[in-house]
Amino acid sequence: MTQFPATGHAETSGWCSTHDPETGERRTNGRWLEGHAKDDIRSWLSARPIHDLLELDPRLWKRLDALATELEAGEKAPVQYEFEHDARGLRVVRVRAARLRPRAHVTAVHDLALRHVVSSDEAVLMVSPQQIEACALPTVTAAPDALLGAGLGVSAGVVRGRVVFGAQEAIEAGNRGDRCVLVVDDVRPEDVAVSDHLVGLVALRGGATSHAAVVAKGIGLPMLAGLRDATFDAAKGELTVGDRTVRRHELVTMDGASGHLYFGAVPIRQEQVPARAGLIAWADRHAMARVTANADSSKEVHNAIRLGAQGIGLCRIEHALAAAGAIPLIRTLTDEADPGRRAALLDQVTEILTHHLMEVLDAASGAPVTIRLLDIPRHELLDAVAAADSPGVTPAEINPMMGTRGVRDLLLHPDIGAAQVRAIVRAHRKTCTQPAATIRILVPMVAFPEEFRAARKLIDDVVADELAADSEVSVEIGCMIETPRAALCAGELAAQADFLSIGSNDLTQFTMGISRDDALAGFLSAYRERDLIGADPFVRLDEAGVGALLRICVEQARARRPDIPISICGEHAGDPRSASFLLALGVDHLSCTPGRVPLMRFTAGRATLRQSSLSAGSRSRRPC
Repeated sequence: MTQFPATGHAETSGWCSTHDPETGERRTNGRWLEGHAKDDIRSWLSARPIHDLLELDPRLWKRLDALATELEAGEKAPVQYEFEHDARGLRVVRVRAARLRPRAHVTAVHDLALRHVVSSDEAVLMVSPQQIEACALPTVTAAPDALLGAGLGVSAGVVRGRVVFGAQEAIEAGNRGDRCVLVVDDVRPEDVAVSDHLVGLVALRGGATSHAAVVAKGIGLPMLAGLRDATFDAAKGELTVGDRTVRRHELVTMDGASGHLYFGAVPIRQEQVPARAGLIAWADRHAMARVTANADSSKEVHNAIRLGAQGIGLCRIEHALAAAGAIPLIRTLTDEADPGRRAALLDQVTEILTHHLMEVLDAASGAPVTIRLLDIPRHELLDAVAAADSPGVTPAEINPMMGTRGVRDLLLHPDIGAAQVRAIVRAHRKTCTQPAATIRILVPMVAFPEEFRAARKLIDDVVADELAADSEVSVEIGCMIETPRAALCAGELAAQADFLSIGSNDLTQFTMGISRDDALAGFLSAYRERDLIGADPFVRLDEAGVGALLRICVEQARARRPDIPISICGEHAGDPRSASFLLALGVDHLSCTPGRVPLMRFTAGRATLRQSSLSAGSRSRRPC
């Protein structure tokens, strides 16, 4: 802020801003009053709009407008200035950055670049990723008594819908033409499978990186989890939060960003900010990291590519199976011992997956697609219907998130793994028009190099069996870094893998000993309220702990193989601050939910530009 001495004897005083504080439109605005303005709010109560001077004193108005342009060019930013005017002339008392809403700031900075007050590169650095993000979010304007309850916003979006309490209810209501918000205790694959009938999802349990939250973000379904002080009775058709109740088929509004749930239809405001696209395009020119998307269906892939994704960095087999309604097949297959029936079930899985993956690959239109093999904990295979009929039914493992999943499942049930690989290869053969295509397969939950070596041999054998000897198709097999041991042994894994992909959700869970599914509903909220922990570590990367582990991981991998691609596909890839930290470590691919692709394109380009700017500044300060 620049400040000049005030005389205290002005005939006219006031303030001017170069841009509209609400819209960011370039027009001089502000307030003025007769006499000298004192430094308190009361002196401005009688102030009049600055545009009144256009008729009352056109000459002064013209000088104020010209001064706004001059100060803006000098500061190279949207400015607000205070002035005094009397017989001796016009004086500037104070100049500071204009106070603009995030959307207005984006529009104003874009305008400065278009008028060549700043360069496009300077414009990118003047805007934060958070301001870019704010441009895309709808807002709710509701009275305080409209709030029903609050939880954790895990998938952004503001929607209105009628409350239902089960997947079948959602189907029936959706068929009647109702827009539905599904309320459940904990989300199961069956609930996500009816997403076409939903506008929103509310879970009493869960967290930002629970599997349900990950799926909801991927398909763009607004969701809030961990609804506080809430209970529901599906039989009675009632959701109670504290002492307030909403009943089946009553209308609610939910905000998946803030985690707020409201009674009835509250006002929603969605503003279009065209300048946002221009700034993202300018940032794109500098990005060194590729931005891809986590997408499991053709619809999600289409959306990701439309939003500028450079491919699909994570397509999850279990989500593909859930979308096809084939999770019951996997449940049956896991326990089936009869060789004949097991072979028939495996053929069904291969056929379903092949068809689904063909749709995914077609939607990608030649962009690279990385397909992760099955990673589904045993408790997520437990049949919800059977569990309801038999309350004593429990998962075979006490701690299934650390049990038989990922590569462990692959090695213990190699026939199920082979069925997945066959489906991947066949889908590629039927959709790919390029003779020298690349099949990308990702192995999850690796802890030991020996595990990955065994998994790689299994995959290579199936691929060799499926492809002709003279095929030009190449196969890239990647290793996920989700366990602390894998991060510490990244050098050995880099020697065997074609690429590494950091699964930061599970890595955070295992490193910190915090459940990714329901910790926020337990102790984590209390910890945050007492300032024992900062941001939710599943939303913002824990740089001191998990970040330190990833620094070792990247350094070891690069030391062994300097050119190995390293991506991150956890939810932290969609958080600008976390992503900036990871890019600085040497991660060169970000894979996020489709809706966050534009934001992360801006973040990646801005991070490169900022680093270049810092490096240039350091060189210019170097002594001769």
